[in-house]
Amino acid sequence: MKSSVMITAHSGCEETPDNSIASIETAVRLGADCVEIDLRADRDGGLFLTHDMPDSFSGLVSLETAFEAIRRGGIAVNCDLKEECALLPTLETAKFCGIGREQLIFSGSVSPCLLEQNPDITDHCRIFLNSEVLVRDLFPDTQADRLKQTELLLNNIQRAAERLHALRAAAINFPYAHMSPALFTELRKRCIGISLWTLNDEDVLRKYMKMDVLNITTRKPSTALSIRRLSE
Repeated sequence: MKSSVMITAHSGCEETPDNSIASIETAVRLGADCVEIDLRADRDGGLFLTHDMPDSFSGLVSLETAFEAIRRGGIAVNCDLKEECALLPTLETAKFCGIGREQLIFSGSVSPCLLEQNPDITDHCRIFLNSEVLVRDLFPDTQADRLKQTELLLNNIQRAAERLHALRAAAINFPYAHMSPALFTELRKRCIGISLWTLNDEDVLRKYMKMDVLNITTRKPSTALSIRRLSE
């Protein structure tokens, strides 16, 4: 059976530096469908590729530079937002740089309230809503670790599914190590797309490549792509 799983190259794929142009170019060269970048804003509202808040943004790759490399490469980009305030400026930058809806994905610190107040956002991008964001949205007074989050979602699966559909999320973005078989089954029953991160082990990649997964994020896109080719 042919695998249609989208393969996203994690920032720093194949031992390139995280959030670098080399990481993007490697993803393009290997034939990945998408590349992940981490985004933060500086004090002036400039957007840069970085996971943690730096002492200085000097020397970091700007979003415009990254988008140009992505546009030339013709692949999609998963913008892993580290701050909720980065979504709308990133969306505007994408429009300016010619990054269309099918190329643009948001994950990470995506605000459900912002999506609710601005439903047209999903006309211009796809949302892979992180599981922890969904849990906080549904249970704002609950402090839950990853295992508890899985349990909460499974025990409230209809409510979770309705919220994801209402927000027009294309998928729930979930750490694969905490995705239980029962939750996986219930999500797919309700037509919820599943995006899993970060799968690097070959056996784990083989397992999920055979399943009804929308997206797999990996630091080893070469391995994932090889497995997918063999399934075609």
